[in-house]
Amino acid sequence: MKNLLLLLILVFSASALAQVDPTVTLDPTTRNYIIRYQGHEGEDQNPAIVERIFEPSTKINPHVNARVSKDSLQFRYTYGITNDIASMQRIIEFDVKVVSNPGQVTGPSDSWRFSSFSFAPIFGWYSSKGEAGLSDSLDGIAPGSTEEGFSFSSDGLPGFVNSYLRGKPSSILSFPDEPPGEIARLLKPLRKFPNNTVIRRTLGPVSPPAQFIPLAFLDTLISYKHQAFALGWIREEGIVTSLDAKLEAVRPQIIADRPSAKNILQSFINELDALNSQGDQITSEAYALLKFNAQYLMSKL
Repeated sequence: MKNLLLLLILVFSASALAQVDPTVTLDPTTRNYIIRYQGHEGEDQNPAIVERIFEPSTKINPHVNARVSKDSLQFRYTYGITNDIASMQRIIEFDVKVVSNPGQVTGPSDSWRFSSFSFAPIFGWYSSKGEAGLSDSLDGIAPGSTEEGFSFSSDGLPGFVNSYLRGKPSSILSFPDEPPGEIARLLKPLRKFPNNTVIRRTLGPVSPPAQFIPLAFLDTLISYKHQAFALGWIREEGIVTSLDAKLEAVRPQIIADRPSAKNILQSFINELDALNSQGDQITSEAYALLKFNAQYLMSKL
């Protein structure tokens, strides 16, 4: 009777084990993914239900500040990154979409190394405190901290681009055995770029239009202004109205009187300069985006 009972227990256990399907499910409380499958654990590789946690690199709330300056030939893009105090991870990677290989690249310190992506026009920095480039517990930007000095040069005009930031998980995902192919399939989209990053809109270099059409570029400049307001880069709607009036006044003059169009654009730039000097009316992003594109339009008239 005891042998029969033991046999039934073993059969029931094996049956229960066999019924476990490979799954990857999100825990809404921790924001981690719970991995579960039938596998083997321990030195003896005994059959067992394997459970592991995949912690995404997205438990951060980053703030990206962009500033742009210009010399005679190129634009200089400089970024500051703040990791919100409520973030649960340190920021260890910052990437920006670019139109071509950037030049004169600098980082906040030697612990920030830079590289480009082979599969996309994206360039960025990753943090490693160790001289050998090995992971360190003090990598990156701690919650409540800011790093300045991510910088490069480019001939691309300032425009809207995505930036991608990645946090440092508390542990590295590993398995006691080879997980089922279904687990790899379920994890792939979660780990694939850019899904495992936090995306923020910022300024970066974009290519000038291949065929310059003045009125079309004016429409682009107007669109930039409205997008900047939607992002909070222009603080007050009254500023938008004032800038709108100047740009709309440019439109008929592009056709009828280009010197007058250039004079109006210069007035538009003067207003941006005045707003920028006040410090709290427009952000550095809105100032650079609108000023340098207005100057480009003037240069083409």
